[in-house]
Order: sequence, then structure tokens, then C-alpha cells
Amino acid sequence: MLIPCRSSTLENWVREFQKFSPQIDVRTYYGSQNERFNLRDEYRAMADNDELEVLLTTYDMAWKPDDNKFLRKKIQFDVSC
Repeated sequence: MLIPCRSSTLENWVREFQKFSPQIDVRTYYGSQNERFNLRDEYRAMADNDELEVLLTTYDMAWKPDDNKFLRKKIQFDVSC
């Protein structure tokens, strides 16, 4: 599941998941350009193995061209309910 949010609330989202659903593995896609570049390989491998449950990112990250391409094309999120 991909959850984009405001950057000011990203850590709040992480805390809420830890508090109410600690069994769910929550990852964040945020940081410097270099940090995000390194996270892409890790998250792509996790997604390929169905290990990526929740990915939190910011609206800004989801909008940047390289990040948008990664989030839209490289990771296939299940959007069915």
C-alpha cells in the first residue's frame, strides 16, 4: 500500500502504525536524493518478494519525476479492496 502524505505528518503516520498496527511493516520513502536512490533497490527487491506492506512517502516525493517513475512503474501496488 502506498500512502502519500504531507511531509509534516510523515513521522506521525509512522507512529500511528506502530501504535495501532505494530505487526504491519511500514517503510518510508523520504530523504536526500542519494538516500532515495539507495532505497529504490531495497524496496524494489522487497516488492518483488511481496514483502513490502506499506510505503509512506510525501506528496513532494511522489511528484518528483524520478521518484514518481519509481513509485508508479517499478513497484506494483495492489490497489484492490
